[in-house]
This record gives sequence, C-alpha cells and structure tokens, in this order.
Amino acid sequence: MDITIDIHPERIRTLEELENILAKIKYVEQITSSNSGVALKQNNQFGASYMIVTERFAQSKMQSPTNGEMYVQFWSRPYFENLKNRLTQKVDNPVDFNPKYKE
Repeated sequence: MDITIDIHPERIRTLEELENILAKIKYVEQITSSNSGVALKQNNQFGASYMIVTERFAQSKMQSPTNGEMYVQFWSRPYFENLKNRLTQKVDNPVDFNPKYKE
C-alpha cells in the first residue's frame, strides 16, 4: 500500500478522498501499533510530499531535520475523523452549510 497522499489535508473536499486517507492511516496504525497521521515532508531536492507516518516518527523528524529533509506539519487521525463528521453532516444537511441559501 502506498503511504503517500496527493492532497493537502486541509483541502479535502469529498468523503471519498477522506475515506482513502483514513484507510491508509488505519493500515499504518495496524502495522505499527502506534497513533498515525499525515505529515508534510519538505525535501530540498524533491519538494513537498504528504506521508502517512506514526506520530512519534513525525515529532522526532520535526525536532531534528536531516540532510535537506524535514517534517513541517502533522495531522493526526482525530483531525480526519472530525473532518469526516463535518463532511457527513454537510451531505445530510446541505442547507446548514450554505449561508447564501435562504428559504
């Protein structure tokens, strides 16, 4: 399984995108038995990428960057679960999320 994602975690707009990310996070958690999430990895040569890693690994990389590579930000699984709840509510009650809509 690929442990990268193609979209910035704060730009997820569909439940399908979110479900794919949550499945990858749960897969990594199952293998490592550790809390996991998405880390923004900045590489001087290759640019930025979003990796599914354990929280401990991300924190250690954010504190001590190595050879042109550093982890800049980390989003834990609860962030994605909260987003899933919000997106599910949006699907169930589209009127509540559109302030321009008036009856």
